[in-house]
Amino acid sequence: MIFSRHPRKPERVKLSVQGAYTLWRSLIDRYVFIEHFNLLKNYAHDQDFMVYLTSIISDFKNETVELEKMCQRFSIPSPQPSSK
Repeated sequence: MIFSRHPRKPERVKLSVQGAYTLWRSLIDRYVFIEHFNLLKNYAHDQDFMVYLTSIISDFKNETVELEKMCQRFSIPSPQPSSK
């Protein structure tokens, strides 16, 4: 019996240039969204709206964590996030 794959060596997954750009651009967009929603949250006075904005910001931060992991997996240098 001949096995074509080494059991401990994972296969390298390749990503096209377009896929790498899309991943990188998605991460930049998430950083911009977080920055804009934080700015909007600073000027909001309605408590319900602030709770909603906090929820949206939290969701975007979770997405950025996943996108950063994908960038590391494919060895794509991720953009720097804006200052906190």
